[in-house]
Amino acid sequence: MNNRFYSIIFISVSLFLIAFIITISAGVPPLQSFIWNLLSSFDIIYYTLPLGFASNPYIFLASLLDVFVFVLIAIWLAGLIFNFIRGIDIERRITYRKIKQLNGHIIITPFNQLTDQILKAANERHIRCVVVTESEKTAQVLTKEGVLTVINEPSSVGTFYDAGITKAKFVIVSSESDVRNILISMAAKSANSSINIISRISDPNNTSHMNMVGAYKTVAPEEASGNEIANEILKNMT
Repeated sequence: MNNRFYSIIFISVSLFLIAFIITISAGVPPLQSFIWNLLSSFDIIYYTLPLGFASNPYIFLASLLDVFVFVLIAIWLAGLIFNFIRGIDIERRITYRKIKQLNGHIIITPFNQLTDQILKAANERHIRCVVVTESEKTAQVLTKEGVLTVINEPSSVGTFYDAGITKAKFVIVSSESDVRNILISMAAKSANSSINIISRISDPNNTSHMNMVGAYKTVAPEEASGNEIANEILKNMT
């Protein structure tokens, strides 16, 4: 929120307080004055003053100030909504533009403790990564850390196109569910049949299924530390 919005808030509050004081000066009790000015500021005709105050010039002046407050509030709210929408749109455009410029990067999905270690190892080797996550909160945190993110369902083919799979070197699938890893691997292969897929696996009996859907390598976090897995995955990237 910039200084212009703070100025609008300050002016709105100041005008409301002046209108409130003027209404009290006209002889209206404080509580009635507050309620009437508050509703008038939002252009809500729900509470009316007694007829005796209708011709009072102070009330007219207070009404005029409330009109200005209403206009300022409308401008402020419209500005907030516009900046929010524009901010999201611009941020996404910048992210997708950066992803389109990548070549030979890694796509990682979903984000968890294992992929966090992989990201750190990749960063040490100056390897660019794109994280696909369904969580906007996770995406916000990663974006602040300089990680490119795509917010979408990872088992969708379109998601991998957004993540730049046509120019990526690896896709790392790291869900704790083997079934979900299979579905994600199938989507990745559909988007790019030549992509190299490395998949996490919980049950070694599912290795053959992973290979059938295109995962050329599987890793089991239960048999090695996260750093060892990350180094194994990234050793051929440099």
